[in-house]
Amino acid sequence: MASSVESTNTGKQVIISLGDLSHEVCVAATQVEYWQQLKKGSNISITSNGKYVPKEFKPMCNEDDEPRLQLIIQSQYEKDNKQIDKISTRIRHDLVLFKRYNESVFDINNHQLFVFASLFNSLSTDVFSFELVLLGEQNYNIKQIEKTFNCSIVIDELTPQRYRFTIRHKELVIMDLVAIHIQALIKQVQYQYIIAFAGTIKQSIERLETSAPSSLSLNSYKFSNKIDEGSTINNN
Repeated sequence: MASSVESTNTGKQVIISLGDLSHEVCVAATQVEYWQQLKKGSNISITSNGKYVPKEFKPMCNEDDEPRLQLIIQSQYEKDNKQIDKISTRIRHDLVLFKRYNESVFDINNHQLFVFASLFNSLSTDVFSFELVLLGEQNYNIKQIEKTFNCSIVIDELTPQRYRFTIRHKELVIMDLVAIHIQALIKQVQYQYIIAFAGTIKQSIERLETSAPSSLSLNSYKFSNKIDEGSTINNN
């Protein structure tokens, strides 16, 4: 988890890299509600930029052209500099806790089980649609699970990057089995994202090979600014 600090005459800027972290952690760390909680009562700003690049492609993608996903915490006034240090420390601590962001939660009062799915998508929706790959056409994937286990599953889109599934069945063991099934589906979706990302790199190579006067080694390509656009971070 790399970070950098830059101080000015009046303010301060801290950059925390999210480049090597999981989808769950990145989604949790870039929620606007989380930022608002952190900076409450101060003039500090928190933003994010860069792209989520699967760690498998880290050696191929040139970080100099475009940074990996990162948080930028900035103060404009000297009086906020101590607060920015506290916020940065809190974020680094929370990044560890966010590894559990997708853990299932049992609602004992209503006898139901919540399962969460997170994916930070830096590809255009034309290349990879989290909703479509996860749920299937007309929620086909989830309907098949309902049919298999004779249970009820309610789908809630919390953000474009995060879904909640509410599982209901009279038997707790069945709800646990459904949760395992959905969690396996989520892992499959994250692997599909890797495959889609590989496809964008392949297209970048093909475009460069077409324009290059001679063959170049794979390591000479700079992919990070060639990946399909339309993947800017949605902070709303």
